[in-house]
Amino acid sequence: MRHHNNTRPRGFLLTILLVALGFGPAAAQVVLRWSPADTTLAPGATARLGLYLDQPLNIRAVEIQASYDSSVVASLGGGPGRLFTDSGHFCFQDFENHPNRWHGLAIVIGAGLCLQGPGEIFYWEVEGLAEGTSPIETVDVVLYDDQAQPTPVPDVSLDSAHILVQDPLSATRDVPAAAGRLALYPNPFNPGVRVSFHLDRETDARLTVHDTRGRQVAVLNTGRLPAGEQVFHWNGQNTAGHVLPAGIYVFRLEAGPLSRQAKAALIK
Repeated sequence: MRHHNNTRPRGFLLTILLVALGFGPAAAQVVLRWSPADTTLAPGATARLGLYLDQPLNIRAVEIQASYDSSVVASLGGGPGRLFTDSGHFCFQDFENHPNRWHGLAIVIGAGLCLQGPGEIFYWEVEGLAEGTSPIETVDVVLYDDQAQPTPVPDVSLDSAHILVQDPLSATRDVPAAAGRLALYPNPFNPGVRVSFHLDRETDARLTVHDTRGRQVAVLNTGRLPAGEQVFHWNGQNTAGHVLPAGIYVFRLEAGPLSRQAKAALIK
């Protein structure tokens, strides 16, 4: 479902702040999108969804209200996207959780300052609670720049997105890993991938993730493992907890005399 904002008054808190700071909205049409538009994660796992502006538009602020199914996912919070945080400018931000709904805003503070798209303008983090699908519907979305008066921009649109919470074990119970083989599911993946393999006997094992240049970006296991089926999960983050870019990643297993590797694609 695509949401279009109208010209009715909204965003009271943001409007008051923008009036005080001398900011106003742009008159241009813009189309926003969630990335990823469809997310799959396991119960207890977390995911980050970005709100993106793909047009070269100058903006100072964004305000959004969105609904979701709180029986399927929990809202962990949100804030200014990388277009704001990478700018070096001071940003006022606010985020409020309500039952089945959240509200967030971000504003660049400073006379004459603005940010130019394209880029990520807001983000939202969730945790999977129970198996099911949660749609993300836009209740309201407003963009402002340094032109005109502080009234909402007409014709800003944002399609809905979906979050599927699913136990990866139930999704792969019919495709067990053969002895010594690295099984990756799903592939391609976003935001996480299940890594499984079988050991014939107890042994020391090291499971790592590398980029295409051979650089190690994550360590999933180091130490002794029992015989049998082994299952690990990788959330697309490096050892410092930073989200890695889309691309091909190589999973390497060293377990006694056994040495295996497999590739998976992280998509955005």
